Amino acid sequence: MDDLRKREEEEQKIQEIKKNIRNKKHYFIEDGILFRKQQLSLPPVPYVPAGRMRADILKIYHDTLANGAQFGRDKTLRKIQERYYWPTMIAHIRNHINSCLPCAQNKYRRQKLPGKLKPIPPPEGIWKLLTTTAVKFLINDVILKYGTPTCILTDNGTHFTSQVMNKLFENLGATHLYSTVYHPQTNRQIERFNATMDGKIIALCNERRIIWDEVLQFVTFNYNASIHATAKQKPFEMMHGRQATLPFDQQNEIISLTQDPEHSQKIRIFLQKMST
Repeated sequence: MDDLRKREEEEQKIQEIKKNIRNKKHYFIEDGILFRKQQLSLPPVPYVPAGRMRADILKIYHDTLANGAQFGRDKTLRKIQERYYWPTMIAHIRNHINSCLPCAQNKYRRQKLPGKLKPIPPPEGIWKLLTTTAVKFLINDVILKYGTPTCILTDNGTHFTSQVMNKLFENLGATHLYSTVYHPQTNRQIERFNATMDGKIIALCNERRIIWDEVLQFVTFNYNASIHATAKQKPFEMMHGRQATLPFDQQNEIISLTQDPEHSQKIRIFLQKMST
């Protein structure tokens, strides 16, 4: 904040707004920093002066693993809008993402690439180990965190059709549904999600793609902390009832604890709209 305050003092446009602050209904000054009022759904945020600081913010909330994870324009724009403001912000974000080499190289293609038809070699793997891993994930990361599901839809992988997995579903009393073979549209929602995640993971991996498991949690967190294009909500906020604090957000000097007593009511209204 000290750096921001100092740089605001050096920009003439900001000083002019401060001098005429009574006539600027969208602005106010707090602790010597110029803030911009936004729409009702967005909080007041500091005005960022022109120069290196704007470029640094773009890199932090798009390029970095923990704060951006190479997501697209809309998600990056929303993250920055919730924290900062400057004129022509949308154009700057669009130009930054369009010039991002990892994004261009790893953007998911909606059309299949042409290739020669040939038999697919059978995979080599320790099937019992794969099944055990899937069962542990289902127990530790799904059931013990969110409760036992009534029904689970999976593909026809051997780790889902094994006796161990079937026994687990039997003990849980849950219905196990399988997607149609060679018909990914059955599972279209998760397939679409995987397409988004794959591109971001690849963009953040090394050339040999051997550290994908190390960046997976970062990409998942940034996806959950970003606005959803269809639902217009953030998965993290819907689950926890508060905004996610990104690692770089801890640079702020002012810490405020907020509580939204209307969160449950907002969720109910949102779910009612989704079901109609």
